[in-house]
Amino acid sequence: MLLVMEAGPLIILVVAVGGLAMLFLLNYGKFSPGRTLTRSKRRPAFKTRYGLNVRQSIPEFEERMIVGMSHERNEVWVAAFCTESEVLRVTANVGSRYKCRATDNVQKWPMVARQLGATQIRQYHSHPAGLGCSMFSPQDRETFESLRSLCFRSRLQFRAYLVHPAFLGFKHRIKPFFEE
Repeated sequence: MLLVMEAGPLIILVVAVGGLAMLFLLNYGKFSPGRTLTRSKRRPAFKTRYGLNVRQSIPEFEERMIVGMSHERNEVWVAAFCTESEVLRVTANVGSRYKCRATDNVQKWPMVARQLGATQIRQYHSHPAGLGCSMFSPQDRETFESLRSLCFRSRLQFRAYLVHPAFLGFKHRIKPFFEE
């Protein structure tokens, strides 16, 4: 009995050292002395991951975009340069949990639209879940006004949409921006 009581701390020490040795061996490739950490692999861009970087019809594009936005945990900003029935080019940016913005210079949108032959620009962004409904924020309203006036001066149609989860988050909805 006395031998078991004296061996208890020794057993704990051996288990602890063994555990540390196993951690060292498992992580040796990552944290070995004299080696730098391997660069983490970046995920492909949002539009590449969800197949948005090809010419496609607007309904097909919206279906793929909704799937992509539903898988992201952060807000997503997507701008689509379109004709009446087809998406020609897409820009996308995954932002933070409660904020997102365009990745490209929006002042150049009219020039890019002319080069592509686009007649309209559709801007989509997502909001986190909120009991199946979501509203445009004051910042969304300001962005809409500035982008609409930019496109109006260039004779382009501009449409803004909000993508948000439906009730209980099973599906996502696209809500168009309507002026009040």
